[in-house]
Amino acid sequence: MELTSADKKILALLDCNARMPLSEVGKRARIAKETVKYRISKMQKAGILRGFYAIVDHSKLGLASARIYFRLKDFGEGDEKKLAEFMLKDPHCWGLFQTSGPHHMVAVIKAKDAWEMGEFAESIRKNFWKIIEYAQISIFCQYCELTSSFLHGGEKKEFCLFERQKQARLDGADMKILGALSQDARLPIISLAKKAGISPATARAKLRRLVKEKVIVAFRPFIDTEALGYEYFKVDVSVNDYVGVQKVANYAKSLPNTTMFQKMLFSPVVEFDLQAKNFAEFVKIMDSIKEKFPSLVRNYSYYSRVKFFAISYLK
Repeated sequence: MELTSADKKILALLDCNARMPLSEVGKRARIAKETVKYRISKMQKAGILRGFYAIVDHSKLGLASARIYFRLKDFGEGDEKKLAEFMLKDPHCWGLFQTSGPHHMVAVIKAKDAWEMGEFAESIRKNFWKIIEYAQISIFCQYCELTSSFLHGGEKKEFCLFERQKQARLDGADMKILGALSQDARLPIISLAKKAGISPATARAKLRRLVKEKVIVAFRPFIDTEALGYEYFKVDVSVNDYVGVQKVANYAKSLPNTTMFQKMLFSPVVEFDLQAKNFAEFVKIMDSIKEKFPSLVRNYSYYSRVKFFAISYLK
């Protein structure tokens, strides 16, 4: 499916706020509401729009997040599938990807402290000792999602987690709302109220507070760019001095093709994810970074994402 100009306008608006009412999307894009509804439905059927989710800042829940790289050994397709299923069922895991390069799988997890992370790690080792050659874990200091302006030409915005903000005071209904919106960011207030066991008015007030206190950082669409022929690359750029790290990071985040940015504890590199039409375009983008900072950028490494399993900030 080729994106039309109307599709791009719709995606640009939803990319910044996936909870925007269709009437408002139509008004801003100057497209009839029924046309907006039809184009969204068509993109969903084509596998381009795979869903909508809320970005929940785990630090506001008193949780830390980490990334685990897995390298496997002596494994068959069934073993990898079992590991993926194990990870996806566990509430600690909020993202899972199959990759090329030195690692076979990457998981992002959350836990209240190092001991809980350790317990989760031990459960993986216990069940999959025979096929895990090694697992490397890194702690997130910052994690940002960025809008896909390369795809739709819209506004470039970033939505960042772990900004050292005060932990929020949440009750059971708040957590049910967060869980529901993590699965479907466009759930109507009536449906949220029903899932949380509260009135629609209370649900609306709670949602406003969750957004105001930045427990919910943003509402995003899951745009499957691979269905449009794009390739996904994870990049680590080595920088010659500490002062230059922020310069390179800011530039990388400003690029239209950059869709994620990570800052890891004690990491000596600038880490970000970008999408390109092909490997030649990827190399061109990376060459532009080296040309922009010839004295700062030493080199870079990368791997490709082979398969996307899931992302859900709260289960």
